[in-house]
Amino acid sequence: MAGSLEGKAILVTGGGSGIGRATSLLLARQGAKIMIADYVPDGAMKTVSMIKEAGGTADCIAADVSVTKQVEMMVAKTVETFGGIERGLQQCRDRRTHGD
Repeated sequence: MAGSLEGKAILVTGGGSGIGRATSLLLARQGAKIMIADYVPDGAMKTVSMIKEAGGTADCIAADVSVTKQVEMMVAKTVETFGGIERGLQQCRDRRTHGD
């Protein structure tokens, strides 16, 4: 996977499904290293698997962006894993519409 984002570390919240997953896959195809943060760990792990199967680099963390300590943890894990963060993308959804 190579492209205009080659080697850039990008943190994507909500990357475990829907638009967040599609965005993560697109960024990975452009060569970005993706950290998926999602409050649904299974979805995040599935996105990571999809990226790795396509030859990309990704990892994930279970986190809720409404909890400050969890946001700090996701940023710290991204920096620890990839050496920094070049970009961050937030994909939000209303949990009430998903039965949560």
